[in-house]
Amino acid sequence: MKRSLWGVVIFGLSVLLALGAACSPRAWAQAAGQTVAPASAKPAPSIDEIIERSIRASGGREAWKRLTSLRMRGQAEVTGMDLPGTVEIQAKAPNKVLQTIEFGQMVIRHAFDGQNGWQELPGQGVTDMSGEELGQFKRDAEFHGELKFKELYPQITYLGEEEVNNRSAYVIRAVPADGAARKFYFDKETGLRVRTDDEKGMGGNPPPQIYFEDYKDAPGAGVKFPSTVRVVTPQFTVVMRMEEFTPNVAIDDAVFVKPATGNAAGASSPNEKAPQ
Repeated sequence: MKRSLWGVVIFGLSVLLALGAACSPRAWAQAAGQTVAPASAKPAPSIDEIIERSIRASGGREAWKRLTSLRMRGQAEVTGMDLPGTVEIQAKAPNKVLQTIEFGQMVIRHAFDGQNGWQELPGQGVTDMSGEELGQFKRDAEFHGELKFKELYPQITYLGEEEVNNRSAYVIRAVPADGAARKFYFDKETGLRVRTDDEKGMGGNPPPQIYFEDYKDAPGAGVKFPSTVRVVTPQFTVVMRMEEFTPNVAIDDAVFVKPATGNAAGASSPNEKAPQ
């Protein structure tokens, strides 16, 4: 879901914000530090080269264009707490997405139906997104967001190299037309995106660092996705481990629509199957 496909990602951010509002887990993890890598002897790549290399590394433009929907399922946990859960993400071109996180009886949902964003948090029911939160979620909902990177972020600056998980990475700072800037980290060797930092938190929460690890091929799609996503804040860490990737699956648009009551819809139908 190239909405930044990594929107899985930013879905991680949504999980983070929801958890902070819903269950206030105790602070225990420190945000990962940044270490400046030694200067490279080679000329710095251009921003276009960094973005295009990332697209090629994850499958290439044509493979991404052939991908029109995606469902991912896996496990979620809050590190350091006995709180196992599940995660399901359903996404559909051009810009529809639904994320569902369940921790026991606690259910958290975030969605964008193509025009509007909504969320369901424990004890708060279903509410509309607005302001910067809506703007950011709308960008993340772009299914082919990586292919539209420079449209979504018209102001981009190359910052140099840093280390991510003991590997050198190119760093760029991207500013959208509205909303806060983000830093994107691309592995110097593979070209894959390995980290995203938000420069501004939402709802009083500190900005998270989001790590993308263990890329795997989606069966039959020719594209790679991070199977492990870590969302790190000074207070806690959410880890999502994706176990199932189903590309080009049939998803009813009704799945993404805001439910009329607190009884949220959005669970995938057991009869869903890829279009013929």
